[in-house]
Amino acid sequence: MRGTALVRRARPRLARHQAPHTDEVTGGRLESPGWTANEKAEHRRLLALWQELAIKVGAHPFWAKQPKDGELVLARTQLKHHPDVLGLPQDDVVETAAA
Repeated sequence: MRGTALVRRARPRLARHQAPHTDEVTGGRLESPGWTANEKAEHRRLLALWQELAIKVGAHPFWAKQPKDGELVLARTQLKHHPDVLGLPQDDVVETAAA
């Protein structure tokens, strides 16, 4: 995200539709009045907090300890197919699956 603050602009009026056979006009709505000064200040505060927390999470030492280059996917796959995952003897799993 760029360093400039987001500014909510008023929406343009939505197009109205005029029925060709009745000349009835339907649809459309008024433009948005935009954000108040308090809403803008709260948006800036929350955006700054979100950015600060995103940096803290992304830079946490936990991520340096994680396997790289697909090792994590391989480890998960091996764990998923390991016979002791459920803590049951393998023949109990076969009997349960056959039932």
